[in-house]
Formats: sequence, C-alpha cells, structure tokens
Amino acid sequence: MKALLTVAAVVLALAGPALACDGTTEYPQTAEQLKQTPLTAERKAELAQALNQGWTLHSDAHKAGDGAKMGESMQMLRALQAQIDN
Repeated sequence: MKALLTVAAVVLALAGPALACDGTTEYPQTAEQLKQTPLTAERKAELAQALNQGWTLHSDAHKAGDGAKMGESMQMLRALQAQIDN
C-alpha cells in the first residue's frame, strides 16, 4: 500500500506541469507581443478585441471546467498568434 501511494505521488508530481494551462500564460504573452508588433493601430485594435474575446472564453471555461470551451479558446489564441506573426 505504501508503495502504491508513493508511485501515485510521483505520477502526480510529474503530471503537474503537464496539467497546467498554457492559456493562462500565453494570452498575456500574446497581448504583450501584439503591443510590440508593427501592425497598424486599426489592425492592432481588431486583434486586441479578438484576443479579449478569447481570454473571456478561456476564463469562463476555467470557471465552468468546460474542456470544449477551453479548446475553442486555445484555437482562437493560435489563430491570433499566427496573424500577429505575419
């Protein structure tokens, strides 16, 4: 029994970083990246609005524990990152 608890503790310790949500760090990083990009002010405003919508969806998904919403918010983030990088 002691060995089983030890193994479970090790698995949880190793899985912890994998269970962390990328969006909680990537949304703010992307917002900062958007500020630094040489896009027009109008385009930045459009992307910032979309980023805020994605962040709101992301936050709501955390509150509700909704994996589908979480995935949708991350897809939105990836699409925005691609637009900022271009």
